[in-house]
Amino acid sequence: MPSNWIVITSVSRYADEEKLRKLFAHVGEVQSIHVVAPEGSSPTSQAAIEFVKPDEARVAAHLNGIEFLDSILTVEAHRDEDQEMRISRTLRIDCVPLGVDSDKLRAFLDPLVDGIRRMRIGSSVDPETNLQYAYVEFSSAEHQMAAVEKLPGRKMDGSALRVSPSKIAISKGKHPSRPSIVTLATKGATASPRPDRNIESPTDRHEPPASSSSRRRPRSRSGSRQRDYRDRDRERERNGREYSLDRKRSRRD
Repeated sequence: MPSNWIVITSVSRYADEEKLRKLFAHVGEVQSIHVVAPEGSSPTSQAAIEFVKPDEARVAAHLNGIEFLDSILTVEAHRDEDQEMRISRTLRIDCVPLGVDSDKLRAFLDPLVDGIRRMRIGSSVDPETNLQYAYVEFSSAEHQMAAVEKLPGRKMDGSALRVSPSKIAISKGKHPSRPSIVTLATKGATASPRPDRNIESPTDRHEPPASSSSRRRPRSRSGSRQRDYRDRDRERERNGREYSLDRKRSRRD
């Protein structure tokens, strides 16, 4: 089962959960985000993002190398190591005769190989052979490799079995493993990174342009010139009145 987690390194110290959510929201539905605060004076931190669907996480991994705030993100799909271990212990057997169930197949395999843990008969018939197929999980990868060498060509009810390493696991496990970053982020000593108040954020230096409704229109030159003319006329009128009063006083004297 593919993981629905991605792991991000080189995350800007100015990035928080809200900014990361906005960045990855167009890829798919984000279920949770865990950000690890940068250590000391480190300019970058780490984050893990969980999507609802594994396909969304796989698409999000294509954002590797994009520039975000003041850093270049390194985005990788999380590898479910526990799931990979189960796959490495599993093999696929083709050309299983029709009508054979898990009990009959196990009775056939037990004398030939060791370490069988569980098995599952395919829910459909292989269209190429018109026969069944099965998945067998062993207790270790060594037992699986030994079975890959011993079983090919063995005949079961006249059908020669074909054996190959499996690309899937029979069981999904209790829970898909989570990135170790999640454990670090959930500890009390760590939290989503917040820029220091005394440190200027790149987003503070580059504010988005204001909308047309809130942007103040620059004063036109013609309007400014008209106001200058009015001010000058008022000044002249005031000076003229003062001059005429002085003339009247001088005549009386």
